[in-house]
Amino acid sequence: MTTPPDAVPPTPSRTPILRDRRNWIAFVIGLAVIVTGAVLVWPKGAPEAGPKVPDDFCSFIGEETLAKYVPSAELRHSADTPMGYVNCTARSPSGDVFLNISLSRGLGRADPLLPKFCRQMRWTHEDAHVIGPTETAEFGDHMCGVVDIDQYDRGAMFYVARGGDLLDVSYKLRAGDRKDILPRALELTRRVLAKVR
Repeated sequence: MTTPPDAVPPTPSRTPILRDRRNWIAFVIGLAVIVTGAVLVWPKGAPEAGPKVPDDFCSFIGEETLAKYVPSAELRHSADTPMGYVNCTARSPSGDVFLNISLSRGLGRADPLLPKFCRQMRWTHEDAHVIGPTETAEFGDHMCGVVDIDQYDRGAMFYVARGGDLLDVSYKLRAGDRKDILPRALELTRRVLAKVR
């Protein structure tokens, strides 16, 4: 049987592209290359702010600095390196001046932790004066705490959040003018924050 000269030749049947084993292999390899490339160029999490703080937080702050707030200080430090926590305690020989300052790093955003800590602090020191924003204008909502003017154990206790850092400060004076407690504690806090930037 002859085919008419003007007849259109039949279209050869085509195998769907992904039914061919070789095409599947090429597709999987190509997808793997794309995913790998995306992972390599995708922005990573924000790096930890500031320099690495050594385990000896007292030495990091500086003995001369601490001596301005705690005379003839007896120093003790502790650290939990995997948890990003360091602590420094300074006490005068008489026990009349006491400072405890700790830093927790890598908390993501530390600000949301403040309300919980502050509620607990105000409950523990229910008769204490709550530190107001006008007293710590430079810290604003990133700080909260109290000043306890108990006749025997006067002290300022507060938290300061900055990025993923949370600073916990307790400064107590059993002698001297109670008006000095908060200004001196804030002055030290500024010094410490300047070093951990």
